[in-house]
Amino acid sequence: MLEEPFKLHVGPFLLAGRFDRVDETPEGYEIIDYKLSHRSPVPPEPLQLDIYQLGFNAKTGQEAKKLSFYYLRLGEKESVEADKLTAAQTQVRALCRDISREQEFRPHEGTWCSTCVFQEFCPAKARNPRPVPVTGKATQLGFDFER
Repeated sequence: MLEEPFKLHVGPFLLAGRFDRVDETPEGYEIIDYKLSHRSPVPPEPLQLDIYQLGFNAKTGQEAKKLSFYYLRLGEKESVEADKLTAAQTQVRALCRDISREQEFRPHEGTWCSTCVFQEFCPAKARNPRPVPVTGKATQLGFDFER
């Protein structure tokens, strides 16, 4: 896969992302996220990789064995073994529960805003943001996170 989008519903939350690349290797699937950072590589962010693992499984029914950040400007790759799906689900579910308990959302603008599909709802990006829908059942891909 190259530049393949995915969506994953966790309760009322929609997690949307894009795999930069997924390779099938003799050991199994490897999800690769390209980074343009000028700084030294930092260990891959476990939450981001858990979401990639869940999105990949929801999209394909498969599990990735390795998750990697590839630093293009440095020509270096940092890899970790993928968490088991149940561990990834637990982490993502817990974060979504914490977010749902927050009473006020204060957006923080950054470079990530340029690719966000929710700008019309964001007070930092829209002069008159649309209200976030509160009704409707999300179509879930792959997992029932309500259990």
